[in-house]
Amino acid sequence: MSRPLAIVLAVAVVAGGILTDALLVSSASASTTAPSPHIVARPNSIMVNGTTTLTGKNWPASKKVTLEECTQSTWVVMSNPCDTNNVVKVKANANGQFKTTMTVHTCPFTNSTPPGFEQTCYIGGNPKPSGVDTITLQGAVEITVTGP
Repeated sequence: MSRPLAIVLAVAVVAGGILTDALLVSSASASTTAPSPHIVARPNSIMVNGTTTLTGKNWPASKKVTLEECTQSTWVVMSNPCDTNNVVKVKANANGQFKTTMTVHTCPFTNSTPPGFEQTCYIGGNPKPSGVDTITLQGAVEITVTGP
């Protein structure tokens, strides 16, 4: 029979012949973390200037989320691979969920878009620091943008 990993701390103090109880702390309850924000795009392969429906979950309840289309989902602080002219603002509901549509452009800062192009872009919300000099697009979903 397998059991969850647990940390056991036993304190044995003998005072007048009485042994104290052991303290059991389960690592499962000690390391509970909230699920990360997540976005799903339907469809996730879109013709340039087409729309996709974005469904989000696990966002902070009743908070505003600014959704952006970016060339990367993680980047170095001084660069910004997101199209700041193509943003959608939405408010998560009390359960941390939202649903909205977004028109997709070509990935920001791409050099060329020949006929029949195909690019991988990311849509996510509220970029936040994720290291010493790194920014992460929260809940980022990978999409494919195609051209005529």
